[in-house]
Amino acid sequence: MAYDQATGQLILFGGSDATGILNQTWTWNGTTWTELFPATSPPARDQASMAYDPGTGQLILFGGDGAGGLLNDTWSWDGSTWTELFPATSPPVRWTAAMAYDLGTGQLVLYGGTSGPFDLADTWVWNGTNWKEAATTAPGEGYFSDSLAFDPGTGQLVLFGGGTDSGARNETQIWNGSAWTLLSPATSPRPRWAATMDFDPATGQMVLFGGQKSAHILDDTWNWNGTTWTRLSVPAASRPPARSVAAMAYDPGTAQMILFGGGGKTGELGDTWNWAVPGTA
Repeated sequence: MAYDQATGQLILFGGSDATGILNQTWTWNGTTWTELFPATSPPARDQASMAYDPGTGQLILFGGDGAGGLLNDTWSWDGSTWTELFPATSPPVRWTAAMAYDLGTGQLVLYGGTSGPFDLADTWVWNGTNWKEAATTAPGEGYFSDSLAFDPGTGQLVLFGGGTDSGARNETQIWNGSAWTLLSPATSPRPRWAATMDFDPATGQMVLFGGQKSAHILDDTWNWNGTTWTRLSVPAASRPPARSVAAMAYDPGTAQMILFGGGGKTGELGDTWNWAVPGTA
């Protein structure tokens, strides 16, 4: 899920439910979801990467797990239909990769993911027509299902957690345009993969929610202030059920930080939540 600044749409694409993997396109208007029926759509896929690139004015979709296996195709959304792009160079096939736009360096950044049995540690940037691998030292092991978002309050592109061959991690790292830097916050969330993270301008917070460690699915909410993490106190009555692999993005058109779906303790979820009232433990 990502907000398309060019068209003013919060767009959700693909994923999976009890019927299998999907290629549906949906938009949120602040109160309800509406399915769109574009003339052209990407093939069905789960856990693709999607983010808006204000530098090129494109909402970009990359990769994922499709009916025939892992993908490395690139698509753009123009508000009414999808168009497949054919860059001369593309990252290898993958799913569960993290992608976000770094306003500080003017880069749409793709990191990691899983390609078959391998967790990837490569970093790629998109220039509007082509992908280029960044010549950089990777942030440790290959990561899958890590959380990546830009924090305009601190000017940081923040990478948190993810899964590796050695298990769930809770490192916090930032990107400077050419390299990753490992930070040492005084407090960090517990290790996890498949958490959701984005910046909420309405509350001025970088918000991290949920995720998973082994079979344990989480429902905690955290805030990053550029130096350390703080767990936020959210009453049980107003806290989404525990989940991983959910979609979350801020919608400037409705001034809402929207959380949708994911995998819960009893199966796949289709509920929608709005983050509104911050607090600290």
